[in-house]
Amino acid sequence: MVVELDKKTGKYMFAGKIYKDEKYSKAYVSRIYFFLNKLYKFGVTSEYIQSNSMTYVKRDLRLNERKEEMTIWQQYDFDLFIEEVDEQMMKCFYSVLFYMGLRRGETMVLQWKDIDFRKQTIDINKTYRYKEKDPNKWLTPPKTNNSYRTITMPNTLSKMLREWFLECSKWDDFTKDKFVFGYYKPISPQTVQRRFDDAYNKAKEKDDGLPKIRIHDFRHSHASFLINNMAGAGFSGFDIAKRLGDTVETLHNTYAHWFDTKDKSIVDMMNKLL
Repeated sequence: MVVELDKKTGKYMFAGKIYKDEKYSKAYVSRIYFFLNKLYKFGVTSEYIQSNSMTYVKRDLRLNERKEEMTIWQQYDFDLFIEEVDEQMMKCFYSVLFYMGLRRGETMVLQWKDIDFRKQTIDINKTYRYKEKDPNKWLTPPKTNNSYRTITMPNTLSKMLREWFLECSKWDDFTKDKFVFGYYKPISPQTVQRRFDDAYNKAKEKDDGLPKIRIHDFRHSHASFLINNMAGAGFSGFDIAKRLGDTVETLHNTYAHWFDTKDKSIVDMMNKLL
């Protein structure tokens, strides 16, 4: 299969067909592009083909495309969902996502030695490479240098994890090197998604208004909660970025709409006082 330029239309053809990427989301097109680019690079390196045809493909950057609004859960939504999670370990897993804002990969590879119950902190120092088949390559450094962080747990989560720790510590070969979620090896992303879907469907039957979120939206839900409460609690966007393992710039770019809302609240306060 090759990518060719159609001289009549000026568009690029793949396998003899012209594809218009505007009918698909920018994220979806990017995933396909990077996958094919990696595939062609492998072909060149392995000397199956002579050149990488993807170097000729020009993508529409769609600079004016509006991002879809994030779907998040409030505390009520999470309570409705977590009530339907049967397993103690999975209750803890989703609670870490919601109350700590950790990335899925960071949560999957937590070990008991990363949790300090005396200080009520979690140390994030690694993540999980989802698509790597070699178990020796599952654990990798965090996404960025900012992702290395030690953050504090709320009392509710600390109590929940301590109970799970006491349960795990009863097992014969227990050590603090064991994974919090999965024990001998990290829990799989497929299991995380399957258990989520099962509990969500049950919760949806009780409240049809419960929005469907992605696993990563637990992190967005946590960020939303912090942003909407930062003024009254006395912490800043910098503090939120440190907790999430992001830069302030990334935080503002990702959650610009919510920060705009807070900016309006600040002006309303100023108008009353000035």
